[in-house]
Amino acid sequence: MCEVGIYNQELYGIPYIPISKLFDISSDKLDILLSLETVESVMSVNYDAIYAYLEEQLEGFDLQLLKKILPKKRE
Repeated sequence: MCEVGIYNQELYGIPYIPISKLFDISSDKLDILLSLETVESVMSVNYDAIYAYLEEQLEGFDLQLLKKILPKKRE
């Protein structure tokens, strides 16, 4: 499953493929595009948003400990 369109809604765990990319690629390479986009989407997690949400919602939550446990951010 993936999101295809002109705007990325950044749905967690659902890869986004711009519609222009679909029209630019030949049909025999479409499966490659879909598999690459899936891996890229899953690997890109916005940890800053997660930290901000948890800090706001959970009073007394040890955010520094969580940052040590979660995987390092990828740039």
